[in-house]
This record gives sequence, structure tokens and C-alpha cells, in this order.
Amino acid sequence: MNLRKRIALLLAVLMLASILPSCGSKGEPIPVLLPDGEFALSGLRIVHDDSTLLLRAAQETAAMVLEETGNSLRIAKRRPLFGFGTPTVILENRTDLEEGTWEMVADGKALTISANGYHGFYAAIAQLKTELQQTNCLDFSTETKRSGTHLSHSTGLYKAAEYAYNRQGEYRVMFYNVLFGSEASSGDVKYSVPPEERDPLQALMISAYLPDVLGCQEFNKTKRGNEKDGSGGLAELLLELGYAETVDPRVKNAYTDQERIPNTDASLTLLGAATGEEHLGYVDASSKNKNGATEVNYGGAKYTFYNNTPLFYNTKTTRLIKSEYYWYKNQWDQLTGMEHQNSAMDCGSKSATWGVFESIETGERYVVISTHMCTRSDYVRGLQARELVELIDHLKKTYQCPVLLGGDLNGNIGDANYDYFVSEAVGYRSLQDHKLATVHTSGLRTSHGYPTFDEESGRMTPGENDERKVSTVKQDKNQNSIDQILVTGQESVTFGVFEVVVDDLTLSASDHFPIFTDFSIR
Repeated sequence: MNLRKRIALLLAVLMLASILPSCGSKGEPIPVLLPDGEFALSGLRIVHDDSTLLLRAAQETAAMVLEETGNSLRIAKRRPLFGFGTPTVILENRTDLEEGTWEMVADGKALTISANGYHGFYAAIAQLKTELQQTNCLDFSTETKRSGTHLSHSTGLYKAAEYAYNRQGEYRVMFYNVLFGSEASSGDVKYSVPPEERDPLQALMISAYLPDVLGCQEFNKTKRGNEKDGSGGLAELLLELGYAETVDPRVKNAYTDQERIPNTDASLTLLGAATGEEHLGYVDASSKNKNGATEVNYGGAKYTFYNNTPLFYNTKTTRLIKSEYYWYKNQWDQLTGMEHQNSAMDCGSKSATWGVFESIETGERYVVISTHMCTRSDYVRGLQARELVELIDHLKKTYQCPVLLGGDLNGNIGDANYDYFVSEAVGYRSLQDHKLATVHTSGLRTSHGYPTFDEESGRMTPGENDERKVSTVKQDKNQNSIDQILVTGQESVTFGVFEVVVDDLTLSASDHFPIFTDFSIR
């Protein structure tokens, strides 16, 4: 290179360097540091392999860059047979790395971000954000290589990730209200919440925490995909992760149409209402239709519901002993006599599923109950709590092991169901309110604003989408945690942690956070 060209190149580099403090301003091109101190100002894109994990990581990287610089980056699927162009951010999932760790390596043409699991990617993106804020450029020079772990991003509101790969007990049980439907509304504001966009995010979160038992709420047909047999949707994704559902998801309660549903009588617990028993919420045998199904005509419409409160268990670690579905005898509309367009749906989803589980490794047993209790009446919640206590007394006497009751109680301190559970006469204890966990007990509330699907970016966006809003999940006295884990038989259990899972996926997939506990049986 002659002297004139060298001088021209030096002047160009110096001119770029002089504008670096401002080139992170909104809408300006992002300077990319290349080998030998050169800079590129255009052509940046993100490529990824075709997976939910990497697509989400690419979307979050692009969202971060847009927020910091005003630049919209192009996202493309990776094509191994074609070149990437210059410069390119490449995202790779590396299972040879330790879970939750990440690496960033530059080779002059591309910046490759590798991680094992979504926690690793989010920590890497946070690191990239810090570098962008400090230097106003992305470093693609060949000398750069950095690495880290998810623990750098597992603090404050996001502390649950600290325990994702680091259990604090022999067993892990998680509860999660997964939000049914394709639309949600709060007042006059409507939110687009398509299950097909949210299901992969929920499965991705579950794949990181891998509970031995998972109890869900609002798990209706929109989470199953196929209305005929309950397959597809989140249920299918859980199956791919190695989970099995404890009972046939097609259950029979008061709102059942003329479809013949097999194997459902066996999934009604002894203490629930047997078909044909005459009491609130059921009708007598004379109301059976020609196919033998109990029929109730509510407001001129007939309903069939899937089990909205299912239990899933990890078949690699856990053996199912027995499980049954329980539909509450006391339901909101029967007791109040009030007409409401959503009362049938409300009653169809207010139920419980119980299961007795055994560790494949130790042979130890415990009972888990997933429930969703009445949304509209504190009085009805109190009656449902009494039903559950009767059921749990029966289970404790039969199986002689600790019982964990969890899910969306729709009630907390001062509400009829919660107060009855923790009353002196009943004696259950909340893992959150009574600080049973010996390592860590989260003080965060368990619900948040609805997420929504953003058409422009093609991604689900958080309901609480910045630090100031997310900070509202903090609480002092557990007043807003309608999702709970309660325990009876706690004298034989050591609890290691109670956590509320707050992260980008859980903020974007439901209006409830998952909650989990790690525990050991003495």
C-alpha cells in the first residue's frame, strides 16, 4: 500500500473514531470494529439455526440493538452452504458447553455467540448490551473472545435462574397458569396471545428447570391443539421433553355435550361427585343422554371441557402411582344463581388433579395437587377449600406421605380459601408466606400484565416490558400472590428453595409466573 493510500485510510479511521461517541444515537449506523482497527458501518445481520431457542435469542438481540441504537437488524435462518457476508452475528446452541454458560468469539468477519440453554443466551445478550453502551460499537476483531455464565444475569428479579441447573433438594415441583385462549382483555384493552406463539416459550422454560412434577392451570383445548384426543400444542411439546400426563385429559363434569368420552369415570375421585349423584354442579341419572353422558343445558348451550388443571410428570425421574381428576361440587354460578357469559367456562376450569408420585431413584413418595379455584366469589373459594381439605385428609391417610397443594388459588391472605388452609384447625403452610425454604424464598408476586404478540417483530412481547414495570412484581407481605404452594405433612420434608420464575419467556408467555420448590424427604 503506497503512502497516499495509507494516509487516506488513517484519516478515514480517525474520522470514524471521532464520531464513535455519537454513533450509538438512535437511527445512526452501528460501527463494527474489524481487524486492524478498521470499521464497517452497514450490512449487520443476525443468523441462527431453525429452533425456538435461537429464534428467540435472535429476536431479543435485535430488540436490544434497536432499543440502544435505533437500528433494525435483519434476522435470517442460517444456511451452512452459503456465506454470511460481512459483518454477521451468528447464534449457536452448544450442548457441549456447561448448562447456562456462553461464549462470544470473533474472527474478523462474524461474531459468534454460543450458549447452552436460554439462560446462557440472555446473559450473553446482557454482556453485548453493556459493551455496546460502553464503546458504541460491536467488536468483531480477531483478538476478542469472552465467556461467562448465566449467574451474571441471575440476580434481583431474575434470581430463579440461579437454581435452574442447581437444585436445592432431591425433588422439584412446579406450578404454572399457562393462560388459555388466543385473546385476552383488561378493561378496554385487548391483547393478542396466540397459543402457537406462546407454547414453545413455555416449553423452553420448562426444559431449563425440568421439574419432576408440573401442575398447570388454564390448560384447555387451546393448549392441546387437537380437540379430538387432546394431542398437539403445549401437551405435545411436553411429551417431547419426556413428560406424561397423569389422566386422560378429556374429563366429564356438569358441562358435557353428547360426545362419548372414554375412560373418564375412572378419573373422577371417590370424594368427587360420581356421575348421576344429585348435588350442586351435577344432575341425576335421569338426565343422561342416549350415549350415556351426563347432560346439562346451561343457557341454551352444551359444553365439553378438557382437564384444565392437569399434572405432568418427568418419566425419566418419576413413577406415577395413582392420579385422579376432581371437579368441585361447589361452583360459582350454581351457588349465586347469577347469569354471566363466562360462568360456564369458569366452572369448567375450576377443578383439581391429584397424583401420587414415586422417585425412580429413591422410592420415596409424595402427593401433588394442581388446582384452579373460583375466580368470582370468595365465598365459593372457601367452600372449595373445604372440599380440598377433605380430599387431602383422605390422601394423607391412604398414602402416608407429604402433600403439596399448588396452583392458582385466586386468593391470598384475608381470602376465605387461603385463610382456611393456613388456619390452626387445618394447619397447612405456604412456602412463600411462612418462609419454609432454607436456602431462598422469593418475595415476588406471581402474576403480571398480559403479554401480547407484536406483528412487526413477529414475537411475543412481555406484559411488563421494562425494569420499572417489572419491579412492580415486588411485594412486602405476599398480598398479590394468588399462585401458591401449600404443604401438609411438612414435618417430614426439608424445603430448599421457593422461587417465582421471572424472565423474558415467562413475561411473554402468560399473565402468571411459574412457581417451583425444591425439597427433600427426611
